[in-house]
Amino acid sequence: MKRSNWLSFDRTLKQYGVERLYHFTDRANLPSIIKNRGLLSWGDCKEKGIEIAAPGGDSSSRKYDKMDNLHHYVRLSFTNQHPMMFVAEREGRIKKPVVLDCEKSIIFDDTTLFSNMNAVKREASIGGSLSDFRKIHFDAVTCRTQFDLSPEEKKYFQAEILVKNFLPLEYISNIASFNIPLPSDIEIKKYYGRHNYVYDREAVELLSDCLWKLSHTTYLQGVNLSDMIFEMYDSNNSLQIHIRGVIDNKGTFHLVVSQGDTCGMCSIALEHFINLLTPLGMFDDGMKHKLSILINQ
Repeated sequence: MKRSNWLSFDRTLKQYGVERLYHFTDRANLPSIIKNRGLLSWGDCKEKGIEIAAPGGDSSSRKYDKMDNLHHYVRLSFTNQHPMMFVAEREGRIKKPVVLDCEKSIIFDDTTLFSNMNAVKREASIGGSLSDFRKIHFDAVTCRTQFDLSPEEKKYFQAEILVKNFLPLEYISNIASFNIPLPSDIEIKKYYGRHNYVYDREAVELLSDCLWKLSHTTYLQGVNLSDMIFEMYDSNNSLQIHIRGVIDNKGTFHLVVSQGDTCGMCSIALEHFINLLTPLGMFDDGMKHKLSILINQ
């Protein structure tokens, strides 16, 4: 749940120019991260029987995590040059390090905790309040590397954002850049950006509403023969409506409907789609021709 005082956190982030958070891992872990639809804490991985191909932490850090009850938290940092990434690589725990760019908005979740230094440190201050958040030395964490800091400030460079249990794939903004196939709905979300997403019945209701609005304005239709994609959209963007559908070989229409900040995803029989169009006078000869092109490919 979003914090009621999230704007206070956001003001601090903007004050120091913090645009994103980071998580380092090994490239070998990416298929599992994508398959499981996000980053799980090592404690959750263990409980779910998910093997981590290349763990970044060592046995010592895991022991301290468990002692402090932090083994169910995903660790994020403010730097893409994390000292522990280079240590893990030097010690052979990770061979091909990659850095995941994570959306800062996870800070606004009321289960997220904050540590003013590496959380395994005995002197670390850890908590979930605004005052705990403000204990982070933002002048330190926003430096390019720890070598830009005095010896006294270096430990604060490793301040951490601790995410409870799981960081969803949608929060990893560069996950599509590693050339590993993503789940279809994640691909859609990357294409359309961060929206309010609705599914199934709600998405069909959104589709009906958008079709009705399109029927009362000038709309465009398009067919992409190579991808079996059918599109309808408002011609002057005044409604900001976009409907994109792909027909499979069983005659099911897999649809994405975008209107303003809401995006719906549903799969319906082609007959159902036609039944939505017919009362609106939209299932004319042109529409029949466009759909027949897709069906007969």
